[in-house]
Amino acid sequence: MPSNTDEYLKIFILNVGQADTSVIITPKKKVVIIDAVMPDKLTDLLDKLNVKKGNNIEELIITHPHFQFY
Repeated sequence: MPSNTDEYLKIFILNVGQADTSVIITPKKKVVIIDAVMPDKLTDLLDKLNVKKGNNIEELIITHPHFQFY
């Protein structure tokens, strides 16, 4: 079992209004976002999840076309 919580895969499924956004943070601090909210809300969301400014979004997955995602 990992000795440090930073060694865990973290998965957040968040209700952001009309849809859900999923954020996955790997033990190596890679960030994956599924069905992202609009960019202005995404920054606030990542701040609340304590995603550091230096962490790049490695993957952005859009499951279906919808105006909220891009």
